[in-house]
Amino acid sequence: MDYRENFNNKNHVTKYFGWLCNMIPEYEDTLAIPTTVYTRKGNLRPLIIPHKNFDHPFVKDYYEGISKKEAENRINNMLNTNNESP
Repeated sequence: MDYRENFNNKNHVTKYFGWLCNMIPEYEDTLAIPTTVYTRKGNLRPLIIPHKNFDHPFVKDYYEGISKKEAENRINNMLNTNNESP
């Protein structure tokens, strides 16, 4: 409710508890990862930061990163998937 009420307020900055509710390729279930959502001045999109202490491969990769090779593999997989005909 607070976010909606302040949506057009370009100076409103706060944080909220939230849940990541997206399926992210390369990871198993990512529909219930706890996050902190930070609003930003100027109506920029909020930053969504997973909770560091939550035990999940996505969270580990978010904080520790992935190798360049792994990133390239994921990009290539996405490009190949998007180029396939239905």
